Amino acid sequence: MRMHPVSHKYPWHLAAIFIVLVLANISLGYLFYNNQKAHIKRERQEDLLAVADLKASQIATWRKERLADAEHILETSLIVRQVQSWLRHPGSPEVGREIFRWMQSLQRHYRYGSIFLLDAKGECRISSPEDGKTVKPGDRELAEEALKTGKVIFSDLHYSGTTREIRLALAVPLP
Repeated sequence: MRMHPVSHKYPWHLAAIFIVLVLANISLGYLFYNNQKAHIKRERQEDLLAVADLKASQIATWRKERLADAEHILETSLIVRQVQSWLRHPGSPEVGREIFRWMQSLQRHYRYGSIFLLDAKGECRISSPEDGKTVKPGDRELAEEALKTGKVIFSDLHYSGTTREIRLALAVPLP
């Protein structure tokens, strides 16, 4: 029996096919990764846009509700007349207590931080809570502007002095 000599030739064509397949696999994996990355990014952007639209809608609704609160106060002629009468003739403590209870009710039910009743000179006559009679200069200017224009005015969002809470003031002029 004769033995055939074994060829020690390296199969370069198989190595080349293997390298081409590996490079194709790496390229396809990279393309798939980039496609998935772009898809996930688009989904997250759409999610953020939906949340932003929802929040903007909620803020607009909240603002309309505050304006409706102010309009309700202006249209409640009984309260307006009582406040005007008390401001002109503050001698009646009972009327002052009724106004204070009304302000407390507004504060409690509508969740206002504080409510001030200012006279035409910008002096605080009644506040709820009672110890909050210090009106900030910006709020006083807002009240003066509301009184001049006869319109309900919102302040810009701002930090409160000591607590660093974000606040918004609403000035309602009583005619």
